[in-house]
Amino acid sequence: MRKNFFYQIIYQILILILPFITTPYVSRVLGVKGIGISSYAYSIAQYFEIFAALGIALYGNRRIAQVRDDLNKRDRVFWEIISIRFTASFLTIILYIIFVFIFHIHELIFWIYLIDILAVMLDISWFFFGIEEFRITTMQNVAVRIISVILVFLVVHHPDDVWKYAAITCLGNFLGQILLWSIALKKIRFIKPVYRDVKQHIKPVFLLFIPVIAISLYKLMDKIMLGAISGEIEVGYYSSAERIINMPTSVIMALTTVMMPRISNLVEKKDKDSVRRLINHSVDFMSFASVALCFGIMSVIEAFVPLFFGEGYERCVDITMILAPVSIIVSFEQILRTQYLTPNGRDKEYTISTSLGAVVNLIFNSVFIPRFGASGAAAGTLIAEFTVLIYQITICRHELPLSRYFKQYGVFSLFGFIMFLVVRGMDRRIDFGIFSLFVEMGIGALCYMILSLNYMIKKNHVLWLYINSKLIYRRK
Repeated sequence: MRKNFFYQIIYQILILILPFITTPYVSRVLGVKGIGISSYAYSIAQYFEIFAALGIALYGNRRIAQVRDDLNKRDRVFWEIISIRFTASFLTIILYIIFVFIFHIHELIFWIYLIDILAVMLDISWFFFGIEEFRITTMQNVAVRIISVILVFLVVHHPDDVWKYAAITCLGNFLGQILLWSIALKKIRFIKPVYRDVKQHIKPVFLLFIPVIAISLYKLMDKIMLGAISGEIEVGYYSSAERIINMPTSVIMALTTVMMPRISNLVEKKDKDSVRRLINHSVDFMSFASVALCFGIMSVIEAFVPLFFGEGYERCVDITMILAPVSIIVSFEQILRTQYLTPNGRDKEYTISTSLGAVVNLIFNSVFIPRFGASGAAAGTLIAEFTVLIYQITICRHELPLSRYFKQYGVFSLFGFIMFLVVRGMDRRIDFGIFSLFVEMGIGALCYMILSLNYMIKKNHVLWLYINSKLIYRRK
C-alpha cells in the first residue's frame, strides 16, 4: 500500500507543480474571458461525461477490489461492467451530437470536447485501482501531463487559441486511455458478457450514479449558472480561484484513492480492526495536511494572485478566501464517504448526503449568484459541502470515534490559525513580490511545523512515530 500511496503522491505532486508552470502563461495569453469560455464549455460537456461514466468509477473500483483474488471472476466482472459503460457512452454521444447541432455556442470548442467524452467511455483506471496497480496509471498520467504542458507552450499563443488549449487536454486524455487499454488487454482474458450476469451490476451502478449527479450539481452547476447569469468573465474568476484550491487539495486526496480498494478488500474479509486502524491513520494525516493547505493559502493569497495570474484577476483573492475552508471539509468528507460508507456498501447514505448537498447548493446559488457573482457561487459551494459533512457525521456518529477525529482537526486548526495571524501580520510590513511571497510561505510553514511537531511528540502522534522510525532507520 505504501508503494501505491507513493505513486499517487508522485502524480498528485506533478498535478500540483505543472499548473504552476502553465497557469501563469495560459491566464495571461487567453485572459479571463478565454479561461471562462473554456471552463463554461467544459462544464457543460462534463454533464454528458457524467452520463457516459454513470457510477462505474466508484462501483468498478470497489467490485474489482472485492474479487481481485479470483482471476476468472475478476475478468468476467470487468467485461460485464465495461459493457454497461460502452452502452451508456454510446447513447450519451448521440445526445451530445444533437446538442451541438441545436445550440450554436462556441461550436468548435464543443466539438473538441466530444473527444473527451470518448476518453471517458474508454476509461478503465478503476480496474487498475481495484487491483491496486497504481504504478501503471501513474506513469501513463505523468507522460500525458508532461506532453500536454509542452504542447501548450508550443501552440497556444493568442486569445483565439482557446480551441487549441481544449484540444491538447482532450487528446491527451483520449490517448492516455488507449495506452491503458493496450496494457489491460495483456492482463485480462476476454469473457463475453451475458445479460443475466450484467444486470446484477445495473442497480448498484445507477445507485452510485445518483451521488455523481448530485456532486456535479454543485461542482459544475456553479460555472454553468455563473455563465448564464453573470457572464463568462465571472466564470473565469471562479475557475481560477477554484484552481488554486484544487491544486494542493488533490495531493491529500491521493490517500483516499489508495485506501478505498484496500479497505473494500478488508471489509470483504471482515477485518474490522484493520479497517478502523487505517481510518484512524487517515484522519491523522488528512487533518494535518488539509488544515495546513487551507490556512496556508489564506495566508499568502493576496500576494500570490497578482504574481500567479497577472493583472485583472484581483477578484480571485476574495473568492479563494471563501473557498479555502472547503479543503478541510472535503478531507473529512472523503474519510467518512470513501473510506467508510462506500467500502461498507452504504450507498444509500452516500446518495442522500450528496443529494442534500446538491439541493442546498442550487438554492444558495439561485440567491447569491445574481447578487454577488463568483463570490456567491463560492459561498454556495462552501455551505453545500458543510451540509454534506454534517449529514455524514450524523449517520456515522455511533459507528466511528468522531470525538477523536474532531480533536485532531481542532488542534491543527488552532495551529493553522496562529500561522495565518503570523503571516498576515507580515503583510503590513513588506511589499508584495516574488521574494516576499517565498519568505511568507517559509515562515508560515516553519510556524505550523514547530507547533505541530511539538504536539505530535507529546501525544506520540502516528505521523511523529512514522517520522521517528525513518530517522532511526537512517541512523542505523
